[in-house]
Amino acid sequence: MDQAGGTFVPEAFGPLEGVRILSTGTLIAEPFAAHLAGAFGAEVIQVEHPSGTCDPWRRLDPPVRGPDGTTAASSFVQERRNAFYITLDLSTPEGSELFLRLIRTRDIWMESSKPGSFPKWGLTDDVVLAANPRLVVTHVSGYGQTGDPDYLRRASYDMIAQAFGGLMYQTGFPDPDPPVRAVPYTGDYITALENAGWTVTHLSNRRPESLRSPFEWLAGLRAAGMWIRPSCLKMAA
Repeated sequence: MDQAGGTFVPEAFGPLEGVRILSTGTLIAEPFAAHLAGAFGAEVIQVEHPSGTCDPWRRLDPPVRGPDGTTAASSFVQERRNAFYITLDLSTPEGSELFLRLIRTRDIWMESSKPGSFPKWGLTDDVVLAANPRLVVTHVSGYGQTGDPDYLRRASYDMIAQAFGGLMYQTGFPDPDPPVRAVPYTGDYITALENAGWTVTHLSNRRPESLRSPFEWLAGLRAAGMWIRPSCLKMAA
């Protein structure tokens, strides 16, 4: 498979026809963004670990049984449509080599992890961009890519993004009762929507290497916080 080769998509459609995306995240905040791009015609390859146990989204909801007898969570079946699946162990030299071969054929790489995960495997941004200088890269994490190291090394999930971003301040009941999270997984879906929008914006504005920034760094707490800014201003007035 090469950059000038064919596509896995059986019939071309949509405004993102011809766009090739590699998705290596888990759960919602990144993979749902890739799913949205696939719904608009992009070719999406989703990478999973060979163990099959690293993405909890496969098991969190009631199972749906396929024709071959295997099962997957109903939400996983619904939200991971329009993607082609492969398994890679990126912590191994062979897995890293195959990953970079895939990167050379992609327009976009989306991932969600704690900062430092990919550099630990020798896959720094410099290495990835050397393999494909025109690649658009989106990093999704709970607390961003720079800042307090104590937070950067932490994993983050929907409820944490809602709490840190202030979304839970507006839900539930008056004090002293505790806040209540918005459902379903509202912080994650907000992050995914922003992920999709910012990534496609970067793609549509690709310029010569010396003039462009190929990265979008998206923090779940920032995405959740952006949606309540008008309310914050009202409370501060």
